[in-house]
Amino acid sequence: MFAFLSPLSSSIAAPALGPIGHDLHINSEIELQLVLSIFLLTYAFGPFILSPCSEIWGRTPIVRVGNIIFILFTTLCGFATSKGQIIAFRFMAGIGGSATTGMGSGVLTDCWRPEERGKGLAMMQLAPVIGPAVGPIVGGYISQYASWRWAFWTVVLVNVFVQIIAFFQLRETYAPRLLVLKARKLRQSTGDPSYQAATELQQKTLASVLRISLSRPWIMLGTQPIIQSLALLQAFNFGLLYLVISSFPTLWEKHYGLEKGRASLNYISIATGSLVGVLICAPSMDIVYRRLKHRFGLGKDQPGIPEFRIPLMIPCSLVTPLGILLFAWSAQQKMYFLIPNVLVIGCGVAGPVVACLLKQKGYEPIIFEKSEAPGDVGASLMICPNGLKVLNLIGPLPDKLLQNGPPVLELCDYKASGEVLGRSDMPNEFAKRYSQPAVGIKRTLITAWLRELAQEKGIEVREGWKLEQIKENENSVTAFFEGDKYEVGSFLVGCDGLKAATRKILLARGGIEEGVPSFTGLTQTAGISPTPEAFRKSPSLSNWYGELSHVICYPITHDKSSWALTLPGNEVEEASWGLFDDERRAVEKEKMNEILNLKTWDPVVLELVSSAQRLMKYGIYDRPELSADQWYSGRCVMVGDAVHPTSVHLGQGANQACEDCYYLFEKMPNFETTSALSNSILTEAFKSYAAKQQPHTSTLVKGARMIGQARVAAPEFCSQRDETISKSMADRAALQEKFDFMYSRPF
Repeated sequence: MFAFLSPLSSSIAAPALGPIGHDLHINSEIELQLVLSIFLLTYAFGPFILSPCSEIWGRTPIVRVGNIIFILFTTLCGFATSKGQIIAFRFMAGIGGSATTGMGSGVLTDCWRPEERGKGLAMMQLAPVIGPAVGPIVGGYISQYASWRWAFWTVVLVNVFVQIIAFFQLRETYAPRLLVLKARKLRQSTGDPSYQAATELQQKTLASVLRISLSRPWIMLGTQPIIQSLALLQAFNFGLLYLVISSFPTLWEKHYGLEKGRASLNYISIATGSLVGVLICAPSMDIVYRRLKHRFGLGKDQPGIPEFRIPLMIPCSLVTPLGILLFAWSAQQKMYFLIPNVLVIGCGVAGPVVACLLKQKGYEPIIFEKSEAPGDVGASLMICPNGLKVLNLIGPLPDKLLQNGPPVLELCDYKASGEVLGRSDMPNEFAKRYSQPAVGIKRTLITAWLRELAQEKGIEVREGWKLEQIKENENSVTAFFEGDKYEVGSFLVGCDGLKAATRKILLARGGIEEGVPSFTGLTQTAGISPTPEAFRKSPSLSNWYGELSHVICYPITHDKSSWALTLPGNEVEEASWGLFDDERRAVEKEKMNEILNLKTWDPVVLELVSSAQRLMKYGIYDRPELSADQWYSGRCVMVGDAVHPTSVHLGQGANQACEDCYYLFEKMPNFETTSALSNSILTEAFKSYAAKQQPHTSTLVKGARMIGQARVAAPEFCSQRDETISKSMADRAALQEKFDFMYSRPF
């Protein structure tokens, strides 16, 4: 286990080099690779010092002390706050880790006869080879779902457990040291100083023993060609091994676009190759050794010469470079293809919709939601024909919506008092004209349905992933999240709403430092109440227009309606999106009733307010309009409110987000395993999508702003507003043109 854990630690940081560089501000690729390779430097030179020391103090003390050093400095690696610290700690950890590997061959030599050592040595050497292959797999999943620091701490926890067992079970094996210990014990028990081991009789000083022991490896390396050749071959093989290990993150994550955990599974190939090699070579070495002894007339108890181990090395030394050549050639030609990830930021409406659509074209989306768990926030959404048409492409959502609540069949506009300004039954024809009706739905219900639908289609949803930064490479994009987490994908879709981190990051690339969304000066108090009896016969979308106030109401189930009161007000913080508790709800109801009663509002509105079972309040925000070429940047593109915040006054936010998703899906090519999804292909797709949607949403957003201001008209403008509303409701042709503009899309 010791020989397995320290090599595992040497490579466990490989998949986490990106987050390590990001957190510790390591900008140089050479310095970043040094974090990985500095461990190997001392790991290779440590045995030159520690192995000779074992001939003086024995194998066990060196293993224990070395492992304690390894545990200490690997723990400190997890606490590193600068590149200097982590490089220094990795340096020292390598010294401690080298003790266990360096002692392994010596222990086996102590325990087995030459004819049996081949199998034992091969099995022991499997650990230092499999360890570096398993390390990145463990590190890949740890760094994907936790901090990179836990990659180091996990090794420490396992090593401490093994160290405790070894403290009680590990016994000394070096014969001269055992004789010294036995002689010392006899002297203590008998009081007879004549009990002396052979090494003690030589009466050498500790300094002379250390000088000889520490210099011997260097002298042999400098003067013996056989040792030089074997050392060079071993260095070459280990160099190739770690070269491949360090190149895997770049190859599989950036070149092939796999997420970190899945990319790390490719290290299994190295472990499998090592295991197969040991299963073949372990018995073969002993067989060849015995046959050569027999050929040269050596008896069973006569030792063979070391050269009897060489024959098997010749074919194996040719297989390694051949494998590296095949690996490099196949990687260059992209012979092995996996479905590229698409990073979808946000899991409201647009995120699951675009993920499900892209899944149909062969992509592998992953949805990232900054919230730890979906909360019961928000009131409702009006899903119009254009939105329902898109939802129908990804699953049976329209049917579920219509089972949940009735479609809107009528439009009704009133003065605050309840006097009718106009009615229209045109929504009754929506299903026939646009193939889908308009239907209201509780926000949390439809977002839950969409999330479940995405997961049913095999789309991963990760909660608690808050986007912080985006970096791009030639064929991939890397998203960095709060808590040292990151993920690599082929391209990124920002669906993270009005206060989108994606938007801020992409605009900053173009030198635009956009602040927080601007407050429009209007607030909405939204609620869900039992549907008034007068509205149950013919489900309608109703508007009441008052002085500096407006109320909208529509059904969301067969017996519940959603409504919202718009008033001028002070800025409301984002946290106010949460539901009011009973006490706060009672206070807000009293305030609203006081305002509405002063203006003699329609009793139906008063009933809605008084019977509200859910209540929340939020500010209405806006952002500057973006040009079509600002909708995307490099391998990143935005949809929905992230790119064009659509005012609640129009009720088209979710529907336009669905349209965006459809047009992006339409412009994206099917994923092909025969060619990379290049920047030029993505740019063309993003450009076509933005050119299709930007002019349309621009018109809608501008209209929504005008509607919002008109709805809360000052007293002196109310008569003019009401007259305009009456005329527009009576002009059936104009209404039809308006509906066609919004609902005849996207197909």
